[in-house]
Order: sequence, then structure tokens, then C-alpha cells
Amino acid sequence: MVCLFMAGPASDYRRMISSLKPDFLITQLEKDKNGTVAVGFKFLALGFFALLVTSLIAIPISTYLSGSGISYSTTQLVGLAAIVSMMVLITIFISLMFIFARILGGKGNFPSHFYHLSILIGGLLTTVAFLNLLPVIGFLLSIGVIFYSAYLFFLVYSRLHKLGPIRSIFLAIFPVIAALLFLLLMIILFAVVIGAIAGAYR
Repeated sequence: MVCLFMAGPASDYRRMISSLKPDFLITQLEKDKNGTVAVGFKFLALGFFALLVTSLIAIPISTYLSGSGISYSTTQLVGLAAIVSMMVLITIFISLMFIFARILGGKGNFPSHFYHLSILIGGLLTTVAFLNLLPVIGFLLSIGVIFYSAYLFFLVYSRLHKLGPIRSIFLAIFPVIAALLFLLLMIILFAVVIGAIAGAYR
């Protein structure tokens, strides 16, 4: 926790976590009209940093308990590669969702779209990061957070882009499906990589 606050202002993490509360998110969407892509990237980076730090704590512990004998440096490389890839994919995904919102009649501009979604996703990443430190139950709670996020995305599209309920729901479902598919893919890839590395140590 100390490392996270050293990496970025505590107020930024508080703001990201607070954005997971509907009332706070709505107020933020209505009052903060001057968000930029650059500031959005900062929030995304803080969220990914939280995910990276907790992953580098959780992965070696789990591999040690499993008796695979995997070195810490190996988990660092695997974790870093996964986090960097995820950040690129989410950046592309945010941009694509803006295009879809505009196609459906959305009124928001790209800087505000990227800014507000980055704060929200940063908060989700930070929350999931700490939940991942909890064996088993953390994973289940993370699934719950992903489903809950659909409502938050709905608020973004309905308030920022001024879309109707049906269109907002349609767009809000996409991040949830993408997150679940990505989570499944990461579990499969992680299992394959860990299995391959463990086999090499035998």
C-alpha cells in the first residue's frame, strides 16, 4: 500500500476508488468537463501499477506454495509482459468504445470519454488488484466487481454521451464481456506458462 502511494498521489487513488460509487461518478461526470487524454493515461498507469505490484506479490507466493520452484525473476517477466499487453489493449478498447458511442449518437468528445473511463477503469484495476491477494475468494469477488462495473459504464454512456437507456446498456455490456473473456484468457495463459516453466525445473 505504501508503494502505491509513493508511485502516485494518494488523492488520485482515492479518486479512482471513489469513482466506483455511483453518486460520486455522476457528480464527476457532470462537473469535470475539462479532462484530457494525458491525465487519463496517468490514472490508467496508476491502476496498472497497482495490478503489477500485487501480482508480483501474489504470483511468487502461489508458485512457492505449489512447490513449482519458479524463480521470482521469471514471475516478474511474465507479470510485466501481461500488464503491459493489458494496458495497450485497454487503451485500444477505450478508443473503440468511443467510436461505437458516436455511431449510436453519443455527444461526448474523445478527451472527456478517455479521461472519465480511465479514472473508472483505474479504480476497477486497483480494486481487483488488492482482491487478487485473497486466495480463491478474491477471484470470486473480482468477478462480482466486473459485473457491477456494467452499471458504472452505463452511467458514463448515459450521462457523458447523453445516450438513451437501451443504447447505454448495449455499450455497457461490452466492457463486461471483454473483461470476462480477458480474465479467462489470462488464467489459461498463466496456467500454460507456469506449467511450462515448472516442467523445465523438473
